Amino acid sequence: PGVMSLALTQWFIAISAVFVLFVTYTLFFGDSAFHQNGLVGKFGALMGTLVDTLCSDRTRGRIEKLVGKKCCGRILRFENYVCFSKNPIMPAIYLAFVIFGFIIFMISGWPLIGATEMAPSYHKFGAIFMVSLCLGVFFLCYFADPGIINSKTFIFYQNRFPYDNMLYPPGKECSTCKLPKPARSKHCRICNRCVSRFDHHCPWINNCVGERNLRLFLTFLCSHAVLCMYGGCLIFMMMLGFVDEQRLWHLHMYNEEGVLQPVTGRVIIQFVLYHHSTVVCLGIALSMISLVLFGFLGYHLWLVWRNTTTNESFKWRSLYRKQAKLKLKLDAEAKAKAEGKEIPQEEEPAPEGSESKPKKPTQTVVPHLYNMYDHGLLGNLREVFVVPTQHAFLKKKGAAQKPAAAQKHAAPKPAPPAQKPATTDQEKKKKNVPPPPAGKKRK
Repeated sequence: PGVMSLALTQWFIAISAVFVLFVTYTLFFGDSAFHQNGLVGKFGALMGTLVDTLCSDRTRGRIEKLVGKKCCGRILRFENYVCFSKNPIMPAIYLAFVIFGFIIFMISGWPLIGATEMAPSYHKFGAIFMVSLCLGVFFLCYFADPGIINSKTFIFYQNRFPYDNMLYPPGKECSTCKLPKPARSKHCRICNRCVSRFDHHCPWINNCVGERNLRLFLTFLCSHAVLCMYGGCLIFMMMLGFVDEQRLWHLHMYNEEGVLQPVTGRVIIQFVLYHHSTVVCLGIALSMISLVLFGFLGYHLWLVWRNTTTNESFKWRSLYRKQAKLKLKLDAEAKAKAEGKEIPQEEEPAPEGSESKPKKPTQTVVPHLYNMYDHGLLGNLREVFVVPTQHAFLKKKGAAQKPAAAQKHAAPKPAPPAQKPATTDQEKKKKNVPPPPAGKKRK
């Protein structure tokens, strides 16, 4: 029975790890053109259908019948509070995971550090340093400014990025903030504010990820992925040291036939689970979480490499779908025209009692889609990790406006002395005539 339960546990852990990785990969790349018609794309579509079904009015009616209308209303209000409003629930859950996980590690695994050569004692300082680093980065991300656009900062963000006339046409206004929408910005309905270079809203840090805190968010993902991987590897080395200390590799045991043989690896794993089940389960959980976090980190680094955001990636997918549909439609029309058939015209839905009108063709050429914000790897990295500050921008702008202002408010120069009008020739002759001699009068 013990061997059977151990085998079932191993299979459960392996299947769970593969399933978590598959779901994570599907969430990131299941909607791409490469996986659209494959297994990953179909599984992603199934997940989307399942979510839509769970959030439908029909499901809500069934829940009302099951638990009552008042209880269903409370559940929906709690869902809106958790999912669609800024609240400290997810950060509190994160802090609980980190703090209680580290306490469990100190209670169960701390005595094993330094007990063998496989896990030297300096890993105690390493564990404390990594947990402190992750908590510090978390609080920095929690309180960081993602690039909030308001009446005071609009002058700084209005010309940060040019309009590409594809994802971001000019002339649009935010209906909530009543401000013109700069390129690559978006209004977050959870935080109720516009954010420059909006990526997504992260519930774990209870903050938006935008232009000014994307580098902190990447540091947050990287530090936690390294922490979980470090914890899983450290626990694995601690268990290897425990096996060497007990000399389990050199033990022998009798099998069912009464033959003496060396101890198998399955028996050793069962022995380790019996004595250190808490630490082993913690190490397995940390290893699985590290794989998911490295997946998130890789996805966001891929977005940085292409100089796009999570919000923009969904927009690009929508545009590519429209482009593919338009291409198929134009090919079908060209084929029908070549065969001499009539091209069927789509009709716009009309209200009841009126005739439907044929829909006018909107496009006859497939548009060329390109990302004008992609400046190459070095340029994209510079844009993410070297963000100009508002103080430097305002100082630079003030320095540029200072000469004009100084010229405007400078004291007026004194007027040049008035020049005497030029004299005529007769006046010049009168001036040159010598005075008459004394006693004679000039006639």
